[in-house]
This record gives sequence, C-alpha cells and structure tokens, in this order.
Amino acid sequence: MTKKEEFIQFIEDNKELFFKFLVQTQKDLFPFVCTPSSEVLFSYIYDKFPEAKCLLGDFTTNWKWCESYDEFEDNALHCWIKYEDIIVDFTLFQFSDKWEEGMDDEENDAIIKDWLNNEISFQHMYHILVKPYQESFIITQKDINFCWFSPYESLKPRFHQIAKNRTFEEYLNILSEFKDGNYSTDKKRELNQLEQFANYNYENRKILSKNKF
Repeated sequence: MTKKEEFIQFIEDNKELFFKFLVQTQKDLFPFVCTPSSEVLFSYIYDKFPEAKCLLGDFTTNWKWCESYDEFEDNALHCWIKYEDIIVDFTLFQFSDKWEEGMDDEENDAIIKDWLNNEISFQHMYHILVKPYQESFIITQKDINFCWFSPYESLKPRFHQIAKNRTFEEYLNILSEFKDGNYSTDKKRELNQLEQFANYNYENRKILSKNKF
C-alpha cells in the first residue's frame, strides 16, 4: 500500500468517528466549521502524513446545487486539507442551499439526532444529508474540476501536542471532554491548545497572510 493509499484508508476508516465529533463539539455552528474541522484533523495526521497541508483560502463552485456560488461569481472563505492531488473536506456540503440555516433547520437537526441516538445508521444519515451535495469527504481531481480552491495561507498543526502519542479516538475524546469540563492537565502546552479548541471562534480567526502560493 502506498502512502497515499494509507492516507485515504485512514480517512475512510475514521470518517464516522470524526463526523460525530464535529457534530457534538461544534453543534452551534455545524456544518459551518471548515477551519476547526481541518485543523483538528491536520494536527493528528501531521506526523503520519507530512506531505499533507491544511489550507485556508477562497472557495467557489459551479455545482448546480449551490446557486449562491454559481459561475464562480462569489468566493467564500474556506479551509481544507490537501494531500498530493486529493482534497479532504468534511464540510463542503455546507455550501448547499439546503444548509443555509445549519443545525437550526428542524429537518436536518432531527436526522442528525436520529443518527446520534442510533435510530438510523451513519450511511443512512450521510445518504440523506450529505451525499446529494458531496459524494465523498475525499475529493478527487475529477471533483475539483467543478470547484475552485485558491489557498493563501498554510496553517500550522496547532493541536499537535494533544495528538502526539495518542490514537485518533483518544485525541478526539480528550478535545471533547475538555470542552465539556471533564478533562484536566498540568501540561502547559497541552492546556493552552485545549483552551484554544474549547474557545474556538471562527468569526474571530485572523488571517495572517493573503500571499498566493
């Protein structure tokens, strides 16, 4: 198995775990959580897949389901992970008109709750809410032909200290537990990063650079 195949396999093996983490820890903003989503995932894969990048920049699409960004007229601030010629994006479907109100939409909220309560499967939930607008969390070159990803900042793995020497599930659990007030640590660097995650505010994120690369 090549390194790229290992990367794809890691995403496939952990997509349900990670999606649940995003829903539960970012419920006030979900699915408009591209930056915390990408930064949390990138911080974990940083050591294992050093070729990966976490990118922040402009995004637009000419996909028919996304009328508000049709014909590349308006750019949206977006964040994603790039590995070689593929993109990993757990929140691309946020640009669908169906998700304009996010989790405040009663229909979307009810389906998510049914999944979290194990009343429907992840596949069923994904088929209803995500797949009509995003075929996969792994976006290939073919898909990219319908999108325009224009990065201007490469982000650092700012939760890396928490991710080190832990399984992916352990790492996500610690982030969740700290945000809920159920985890404490005396390690200053780890505490600092946990507080950054717990107090994450997408609107207050400062863009360091707009230099194209």
